[in-house]
Amino acid sequence: MLCWAAVTAYLVFAEWGTWPRLQGGMLIAQRRCMNFADPPGRVVLDMNPSHLPGLSADQGYRVARSWEFVVPGESPPSPSAAASTHAEEVLGDLDAACTCMRRWKALRYGSIPPPFTALDYLDNAPGKSFVLFLHGLHAHGGPERLVVLHADEYFGGAVSLYATVFKPGGLTAEPVTLQARPVGSSARLQVKGLRIFAGKLDLTDASCFTLDYENFAGKGTIEVGLLPDDRTDLRLLSDTAATPPGNPSQR
Repeated sequence: MLCWAAVTAYLVFAEWGTWPRLQGGMLIAQRRCMNFADPPGRVVLDMNPSHLPGLSADQGYRVARSWEFVVPGESPPSPSAAASTHAEEVLGDLDAACTCMRRWKALRYGSIPPPFTALDYLDNAPGKSFVLFLHGLHAHGGPERLVVLHADEYFGGAVSLYATVFKPGGLTAEPVTLQARPVGSSARLQVKGLRIFAGKLDLTDASCFTLDYENFAGKGTIEVGLLPDDRTDLRLLSDTAATPPGNPSQR
């Protein structure tokens, strides 16, 4: 009897064991995203070339190539910005877990489910998007969503901010993109002297988080809020360093 039970258990695991292991790995990676937090005061994006030597020596940063400081005749542009890799790596783990699940389903069932697209546009090109912050938010008692704040640089010395909202995966499902770029209102910050600091949750409102920033024009705060319809409201609480809002260009 025990041998029969052992054989049955083995066959069940061989048939179904891969799916719970992959799904469990995805859920663990997803929870890390939902609970993510950088150390208070950490610089997550620094567009000042003079700060590069110090930040690039830190393994928690990657050197970026800014279009603002393109040298004529030089290709690619010179490194001129540093971005924290903490949020990007945590989100990348979720992307990798979802990719493994998709490949297994394709082999097992001959079909590929809709992809998790958080990192589809994070390539190695100049102007690569920056992941500034991510966390799980609730819109006034609504279901929890994963909200990711990104930044793109554009010609003309501006950084455009936007957010992406995901419905979290569950025991049988993967994360699903609910709102992608552009989302709600967008805002642009002038690049010159720009530094953006680690995101902070609003302890009185589970639908919001903020990031402080500074540039040559002064200091301010970026506020990101999740709305009940799964859109985001992105506002600059100081307008001294912002250019007029505009929709990010599509890639």
